[in-house]
Amino acid sequence: MKTRIKIVKISLNTDRASAFGLVFKLQIYFPDPDRPEITVFLDNELTRSQDWAIYGVRSERPDLFRNVAFSGLGEPRAFELGSEFRIEFASLTQEEVVYARTGKTLEPAYHFEVEPLHVH
Repeated sequence: MKTRIKIVKISLNTDRASAFGLVFKLQIYFPDPDRPEITVFLDNELTRSQDWAIYGVRSERPDLFRNVAFSGLGEPRAFELGSEFRIEFASLTQEEVVYARTGKTLEPAYHFEVEPLHVH
């Protein structure tokens, strides 16, 4: 069962998406906006207590997160985090964001399709 998620590249990198007990967040910096890099982490008591959804990964424990980089649109990647998953960079759009000080601006919105492959 595929699930479509969207993450908008907004100021302070606070946007994220959730699916299958995981949180998906854009990395703070990636050099090419057409080649997104994301961090995927477990949505559990530890990550919630440390506000990873807001601030990003706060641990060196590889059992809690994965970094996934894409080379372009349509590219699938597989990763394991509790179970095996496939994620595809499905599309890139622009979304209007309203900032308190600067007003409306268009920001990149990254769309991914995620599906579990094998449940452990």
